Amino acid sequence: MRSVSMLGSPRSRSAVRRNLGIVALLVAGSACLAIPAAAASPAGEAQARVVESRAGFDNPEGVSADAKHVWVTSTNADTSAGSVTELNAATGAVIKVITASKYHFSYPYGVSSDGKHVWVTNLYGQSVTELNAATGALVKVIKGAKYGFDDPYAVSSDGKHVWVTNDSGTYSVTELNAATGALVRVIKAARYEFDEPCGVSSDGKHVWVTNEDAGTGGSVTELTASTGALVQVITGTAENAVFYPMGVSADRTHVWVANDANGDVTELDAATGALVQVIAVGPTDFNGPLGASADGSHVWVTNPGGGSVAELDAATGAVVRVIKKAKYGFDSPSAVSADGSHVWVTNPGGNTVTEINAATGALVKVIK
Repeated sequence: MRSVSMLGSPRSRSAVRRNLGIVALLVAGSACLAIPAAAASPAGEAQARVVESRAGFDNPEGVSADAKHVWVTSTNADTSAGSVTELNAATGAVIKVITASKYHFSYPYGVSSDGKHVWVTNLYGQSVTELNAATGALVKVIKGAKYGFDDPYAVSSDGKHVWVTNDSGTYSVTELNAATGALVRVIKAARYEFDEPCGVSSDGKHVWVTNEDAGTGGSVTELTASTGALVQVITGTAENAVFYPMGVSADRTHVWVANDANGDVTELDAATGALVQVIAVGPTDFNGPLGASADGSHVWVTNPGGGSVAELDAATGAVVRVIKKAKYGFDSPSAVSADGSHVWVTNPGGNTVTEINAATGALVKVIK
C-alpha cells in the first residue's frame, strides 16, 4: 500500500523558531526531534526552480502521496491553527488549501492517505482529522479521552487499520478502523516498551513503531497489524542496529529505519525483524536522517542537517545517489513520501515542497 506518511518521526509540539535559516527547537516536555541547521548551498549552484502556486505552505511538515493526490500539512508555527494543502499527484498543481475551522486543525503534523481516507494528526488539538481523499471534504474529527491521543504525532494507514503514535504522557499507539474511524484499541502495555514513540509504518501485515528514547538509544516495536499483538521489540547499539530511531518505512519485504544520532539507516527483514544491514554514506550525507519512504524499488531518506535527500536501492540497500544541489530547494528537508513515480519532500525552512522523479532522481519542480 502506498499509504505511509513519512514524517519519519515528527518533532515535538514545542515552539519552532526559524531565524536566518537556522532551525532551533525550544523543548517543552518530551521531544521526538531537534533538527540541525541545513547545510549551505554549494558554491555556484543555480537557484531552485520554484513554481509559484499559492500552495499556502507555512512550515510544511508532513506529506503523504497516493495514486492521485498529495497531502501536505502546514503547522503554521505562529498561530498553530495550520492547514492541509492538496496537490495533484500527476502534475503537482494545487487543488486546494484547507483551513476551515470545522476541520479543527491545531498544529497539524502527521498525515497518511490510503487513497480513500486521509488522516491528519493535530498535536495541539489532541485529535485526528479524517478527510475524504477524493474530495478533501471533512469526514470527522476524532477526539476524546478514550482514544488516548496525547501529542498524536505520526500516522500510518494500510487501508484497514490506522495507527497513531502518542509521544507524550501515555506513550502509546492508537489503532482506528480505517473504514469507520472507530476506536479499535489503545496499546500501552509495558511489554510493548513504547518510550517516546515517534515514527510508525504499516505494510498491512506488520506495524513498526520507532521509540526515540534518547537515554537508552531507542528501539523499534513490531506489532501484528490484524490484532495489534506484540511480535517483538528490537534494540541495538550505535554499531549494529537502531540508535535514536526516527523515520520508518516498510514495503512488506524490507523495513527501513532512519537513525538520527548515528547518521545511518538500518534495514530489517520485514518477515522476521532480523537485521539485514546498517547503511552509512558519510557524515556530510547522512546528517541527522529523519524521514524515510520506500516504494518497493527505491528508498528515500531526508537529511535535514545536510540539506539533502539520499536514494537507496530497495533490493540491495546500496546508495544510488545523494541529492544536495541548491536547485532542489532543500531547506531542512523533513518528511518524504514516494508513490513509485514521484517523490515529495517538505522543506519547513523554505516553505516549499520539492517534487523529484522517482526513476531518475531528477528535479521536477519546487512548489510554494
